Amino acid sequence: MIVIADTTPLHYLVLLNHADILRELYGRVIIPEAVFGELQVDRTPATVKQWIASCPDWLEVRRASVALSRGIRNP
Repeated sequence: MIVIADTTPLHYLVLLNHADILRELYGRVIIPEAVFGELQVDRTPATVKQWIASCPDWLEVRRASVALSRGIRNP
């Protein structure tokens, strides 16, 4: 199973030293480049910055691609 993680759960799992639970549950986790970047901003705790700087092998960073369908209008 592949999971695309949002910043907040990953951030707090790292702070609690339980990020490996994601590997145990899902095997592999994919995050968008935007999440990778958010985990490195100035206000991010050093623990999280260090963790993301040496990503575990089960974490993959990918560029998100979004294809918008024609005919969809914003409300």
